[in-house]
Amino acid sequence: TSIVALEYASSMSRLCSVSKRAANTQASHLNLKAGEELSVKDLIYALLLKSANDSAVVLAENIAGSVHKFATMMNAKAQAIGAFDSHFVNPHGLTARGQYTTAYDLALMLRYAIQKPEFTRVALTKEYMIDMDDRRRPIKLKNHNKLLWLEEGAGAGKTGYTRAARHCYVGEVTKDGAHIIVAIMGSRAPWRDVELLIDKGADVYAAHASGDDIRADRGAMREDKAS
Repeated sequence: TSIVALEYASSMSRLCSVSKRAANTQASHLNLKAGEELSVKDLIYALLLKSANDSAVVLAENIAGSVHKFATMMNAKAQAIGAFDSHFVNPHGLTARGQYTTAYDLALMLRYAIQKPEFTRVALTKEYMIDMDDRRRPIKLKNHNKLLWLEEGAGAGKTGYTRAARHCYVGEVTKDGAHIIVAIMGSRAPWRDVELLIDKGADVYAAHASGDDIRADRGAMREDKAS
């Protein structure tokens, strides 16, 4: 969603109106009210830091005219990136018939996204304030990507959770000279799983660098692309 928004929004300062549909989007959300206006920039910060589902709908409706048209744009971009095992029907990721992706495709999407300086700048922000004229207090956002606090060398990342999908995450980290992208889905202990994969990735990189035989490691990494 953020990739399409960054590529198709006319300006980061463009104001987007909140519809009733967007205001009624389920959590996680900013609790936006119909008729309010936010900039594309603020909406993308809300999307990447807080996983604000109402912000995703606001972006979709204002950029494409409707959620359906925006999803079509998302699917076209996924195909262009090479994420052939993904299909989207909404911009926020809440469970919906016909919507699916894979850990491998999430890694491809992040690899594409981090080529965009604006995406990386937002995703690395730990806290952000949204000031709105019609609200007494600014909206404070804190990045859900705990890896920014847990792992030295952590880069851009995105969390996700639904009851059906459980904890999901895709993120990048530089460790021991290796630039690693980790993607998990269906986790009950996401940060433990992410740390294990980071360590495994660093070990595999070190084995490659030293010329060691890593065929056993390849099996452990589960070449079904879900790793």
